[in-house]
Amino acid sequence: MATVRLLNNPITAGIASWNPTDPGDSYANAWVENWNGDGHALVKFDDLSEIPAAATIQQARLRWVMYDADDTQYERSGTGTLTIRANRITANWQRSSVTWNTKPTNTSVDAPSLSDTFNAPGAWTDWWDVTTHVAGIVAGTYSNYGWLMEMTNYGGGVAFDNYGYVAELEVTYVAPAVATTDSPSGNEDNPEEITDKVSGFDLKASFESEGNEPISQITAQIYVGGNQAWEYAKTYNELTGNQQSVETDITGFTLVSGATIARDISRAWHGSASLKVTPAASAGSGARIPLAAPEIGQEYSGRTMVSGPFGTTLEMQLQAVDSGGNVLSAGSVQREILGNTSLTGCSQTEANSWTEFEVEDVTAVASTDEIQIEVTTTDSSAPIFYLDGNIINPDTEVAPWISQGQVAFPVPLNTLEYGKTYSWRVSAENSAGSSGWSPLTYFMCVLSAVAGLTAEGVTTEALVRLLWDAHPGENLAGYRVYRAKTGEAVTLHSIDLAGAENFEDDAAQNGVNYDYQVTAVSADGYEGPKSSLAISFVDITATWLGNLAVAVKEPPQLTRPRLSSNRLALDGSIVTQDFGFGSREMVLQLQYLTKDEKDTIYAALEPEAVLSYRDFLGEVFRGRINGPISEQPYFTPQRMAGLLGVRLIEVTPGD
Repeated sequence: MATVRLLNNPITAGIASWNPTDPGDSYANAWVENWNGDGHALVKFDDLSEIPAAATIQQARLRWVMYDADDTQYERSGTGTLTIRANRITANWQRSSVTWNTKPTNTSVDAPSLSDTFNAPGAWTDWWDVTTHVAGIVAGTYSNYGWLMEMTNYGGGVAFDNYGYVAELEVTYVAPAVATTDSPSGNEDNPEEITDKVSGFDLKASFESEGNEPISQITAQIYVGGNQAWEYAKTYNELTGNQQSVETDITGFTLVSGATIARDISRAWHGSASLKVTPAASAGSGARIPLAAPEIGQEYSGRTMVSGPFGTTLEMQLQAVDSGGNVLSAGSVQREILGNTSLTGCSQTEANSWTEFEVEDVTAVASTDEIQIEVTTTDSSAPIFYLDGNIINPDTEVAPWISQGQVAFPVPLNTLEYGKTYSWRVSAENSAGSSGWSPLTYFMCVLSAVAGLTAEGVTTEALVRLLWDAHPGENLAGYRVYRAKTGEAVTLHSIDLAGAENFEDDAAQNGVNYDYQVTAVSADGYEGPKSSLAISFVDITATWLGNLAVAVKEPPQLTRPRLSSNRLALDGSIVTQDFGFGSREMVLQLQYLTKDEKDTIYAALEPEAVLSYRDFLGEVFRGRINGPISEQPYFTPQRMAGLLGVRLIEVTPGD
């Protein structure tokens, strides 16, 4: 609830029947009279922008300054009590042009009256209650043209000041909360992407309430298309922490010096109930609100809202108390007399408004301690008082009531599907009503790309094993693997490899560069982005001359070791090649396969294994290859005896 007092140079005017053509700014005083003639004072406040458009008006009050005249003027005529009514003006007017003859239309419906002697020149009058009028203006029901002050009983008049800050409008209101979505923030055509629907996915919203009026509820909704998929409401009750139980019972409160306590639903600052404290007939009687097991060494602050009889003196203190009830340390003390705010309907004996108490700086010594707010009376009159919204905070500053902040809504992931666009919105509520719905924002649940894509076992036989990391997405059906020649369109190679994080390809062609791509696929068929890996089965520095054909026409024979070099020589491999061009010298490198380990590559011929030819233009060359084998310990005659054949893996031009 907030109060604004408008002193923003109100527009005033004085008009009188005895000077019917004089404009409203002709006089320093605006004479309100019903005696020897009629006089009216007019006032309006053009700028009500400090009051939110959707605010709930709790109270609006109008008052004037009575004219403080010199010896030649009359600020009060006649005797006795005068009754002045504030009529709502229903047509626009200007100070410099309004006259008695052109006075604006006005109505006495719901118009408040004030009876007084009005005999204190220079002082403020008492208040006219114009709550109904201002509420209608803020709601748009009435136009903001101000009030015409009219004397309703016969017997005199009073002069109101007609220049400067001579009138005042005080408005107490509760503004509806404001709620906005913080995440995501995409639009319908470009929704924000929420990756993988990972555990802990939250939507976040902000909320704010005008003044000190706390938020009571935040509501979130999720839509897919035009259909509501989910709604979640989070309620806020300022009877927080140690006093939440007041909404249902009074568990956890202790008494001081014979007081009694009860749950009371007849009044509440916020929520549906407050704690009613009836002190004993002695000073220092009241109640304690505990916080058990505080953090050792942490400074705490306390805050509460208090209501009670007008003039009641209360004392509030924050204490650290051990398990035996002994006070170990005490913080600051606040002593206050409850005042009457003169709200509509208040008597002078009952202060219906709530007064804020706050104390701070007390420290827990042991884990068995309690931090307590103690609120007690300071006299023996035993006035009943009420406590509401008690909060003990682990902070050196007293935290504000919950009037703004952020809230995270845990999204039920099983209600969302990958690939669909969702919209969401929020609203906030307080005692003034709802903020209305925030604008829709949009998001889409997507799968992230597969991570850690690598290859191993790449061989000249075009065999490759792809590996990748397990995908964190939920409800996966598996993966899809694509293979394409570099620069060509991607073609599907494998689909829905459920539960696998590897794939072996033995169908690629030798001598070709490929792009492999892997995606994750959800159970509902949504596919994530492609992760790519380029694989080359050849040494890209080699110059290839066409499709090579290597044939082992007869089992190769190993010559006996030459003692001088301890090397083995291979003889018997037949190589055919249609070169298709003129004579030149070529260098061929070979790899061997053995019977016991067919796919194991042991070694290559050394560079001096050269096959030379000349003048075989357009003909097929056939020839035997003889060449030494590298001297290594695993190239024993026994192993070489099991040799099955050779494969040509590289051809480069010779010198």
